[in-house]
Amino acid sequence: MGKALITQELVDIILSSFVRETPFPKASIYWEFQDDFQSLFISIPIDDFTETELAPAIKRVEKIMNDAVPKRDDDYSWVVGFKKAGEVVDSCFGGNLVAPGSGV
Repeated sequence: MGKALITQELVDIILSSFVRETPFPKASIYWEFQDDFQSLFISIPIDDFTETELAPAIKRVEKIMNDAVPKRDDDYSWVVGFKKAGEVVDSCFGGNLVAPGSGV
């Protein structure tokens, strides 16, 4: 595999942006490197938020990720899952040069 796209420094920047720009507290966010540091998976619990709070926050997460995470041409470079009661109920993803855009 090539050079790592995802680094600890990048994760720190992303998490700091989440804390500044969304209602999600850093302590509740789970993340992991995937695919030999070519992809980042993030899980955010949303049990304590209303739909009114969530819609703009999810859009902001998507923008932060699209702006921060390098793209690759063979797969997605990031996925964020939003969980209620431990189950993923929404997600967004991106970073694929072949299939730009993301799904929310």
